[in-house]
Amino acid sequence: MPDWEVDHCILQTKAKDGMTHSGMSVGAPLVLTGLTHEPLNLQELVDRCRHPGAGAVVSFLGTTRDNFNGRKVLYLDYSAAEALASKTLADIAAEVLSKFPDLRALACVHRLGRVNVTEGSVAIVVASPHRTLAWRAAEYTLEEVKRRTEIWKLETFEGGSEEMVVEGIPGAIEQQAPAMWKQNEEFARRPLSSFGSQGTS
Repeated sequence: MPDWEVDHCILQTKAKDGMTHSGMSVGAPLVLTGLTHEPLNLQELVDRCRHPGAGAVVSFLGTTRDNFNGRKVLYLDYSAAEALASKTLADIAAEVLSKFPDLRALACVHRLGRVNVTEGSVAIVVASPHRTLAWRAAEYTLEEVKRRTEIWKLETFEGGSEEMVVEGIPGAIEQQAPAMWKQNEEFARRPLSSFGSQGTS
């Protein structure tokens, strides 16, 4: 069972394990947020977010590409302040539901550890009555996750090998060529204000 199903699920009554998580109320949107070291299963999230009152289900999967600034990328490694990052994801979900109150379901799961080229690092699914609302809510969720969540990545490029220990990251990391832990470029950006709260079509 993926880590996020039990450890980081909010506003959801669990059919598999019988757990009722904080914040659940009759008619509340289904919300899944969390971190996992397992490969992301976007189709599972889409299936869980389907709702009879939703006319649109929008999904997004952020993947590792094979290049950055003209250099060949071999893989990415993601690290997080897990307790803080889990809370931030839950806070973002609550904010999204407040800003887009007609949503029927929202899922946002971020992968940690080694993520190879073409594999997914972050999955977002939004279900809503209308497509415009779903698109806007999904984009807002992604931008806030990239801007606020306490997650860092290490890009490993093709080239010579070396071992590097990074302060704050436990243990040594073997890599191929120079690499650098970094925050998302959006991390320090100010809060977004360009997204409307409702969609109409």
